[in-house]
Amino acid sequence: MKNFFLVQVPLQLVLLGVAAVVGLFLGFLLAFTAPLHSPGWVEELMCPPGTQLESEWYRATYNEPGEQTLSVTCVDAQGFSAPLINEDGGMLTLIGRYSLICVSGAFCPLSLLVLILGMFFVRRGSASTTAP
Repeated sequence: MKNFFLVQVPLQLVLLGVAAVVGLFLGFLLAFTAPLHSPGWVEELMCPPGTQLESEWYRATYNEPGEQTLSVTCVDAQGFSAPLINEDGGMLTLIGRYSLICVSGAFCPLSLLVLILGMFFVRRGSASTTAP
């Protein structure tokens, strides 16, 4: 059993490090594309109370042919545009939320797989050493 822990603990730590790096990278990507797939979270964090998030694609003069730019604004009930609040803090919160989701989503199944494989190889190794 001692061998099992000597093998599993470093493997789990390496796996957690890999999951953290992958999760942080995916968290950044998901946070920057959040207005497209999670407008509720963006609205909750960055729009003043009483406004709704509105996003639209437009073609600017500096865009290449066929290229468009995403515009995100908060709009009140009268249709007036309101400035985004807490942009930096909101983005950091989004990055944190998505990174946590990605790290736990990547780490838990992989950790279980490594644990099962580790138990299999340790039992197999101990069975071969005790056999005549």
